[in-house]
Amino acid sequence: MAKQLGGACSRFVVTEFSEKATRAMKDVLGIETVKFDYITDRLQDVFPEKFDLVLLRSSIIFCPKLDELVASLRAVLSSGGHVLVETIIPTLGEVLWWQQMEYKFPIIYSQETVEKYFYKHGFSLVAGYRDYGSYTAIKARGVKGLLKKGYTWLVDYPMVLLYYLFARKGRVSIDQGLHHKMLTQIWKKTDLAENVQEQSYRNFEAGPINKSTHFSFMYNGYIRK
Repeated sequence: MAKQLGGACSRFVVTEFSEKATRAMKDVLGIETVKFDYITDRLQDVFPEKFDLVLLRSSIIFCPKLDELVASLRAVLSSGGHVLVETIIPTLGEVLWWQQMEYKFPIIYSQETVEKYFYKHGFSLVAGYRDYGSYTAIKARGVKGLLKKGYTWLVDYPMVLLYYLFARKGRVSIDQGLHHKMLTQIWKKTDLAENVQEQSYRNFEAGPINKSTHFSFMYNGYIRK
């Protein structure tokens, strides 16, 4: 994405936690990259200049201090600047899926929490949409190969259904659906006394209509949308 946007921007900077990845992007791809840690760093300390657009793509799941991050975003944005946020939001299916990954992120923010902090720090919601995908379709590693298919249908999915029944009985206070759920929002920095949501959310279900020709089913057509 940085390579694609580089020609359309006067400056495009990628922040990255891994120092090794930071060096590789600079040396191999020629991308301006800055090492940045959500826990120890603040954007305004790293960047004295202002930006028109900040992208947070599948990233805030590693940020334990979202309130402070959003305040930092306001500090580094130019007047009328925008922030794009793309993140998963809690569902039972999402939690069960990520429990099986080798490396897990520490937190999943709800849509209500994300919105609370952006409104608090003077942003208006320009646009937003939600993507819904099935548990087994998004869980790509579980549907490729005969052994993985067997494990998915004979062990994994029955276990998921058992968790689902217990969750329904216990009234777990998250979305109890066995689906993947992705939230994408565009926020605008404003100086209004009361910040607003400018338009209603759009909801996309996984399926052939939204299927991307580039990234297959598991990315649910983000490029087309």
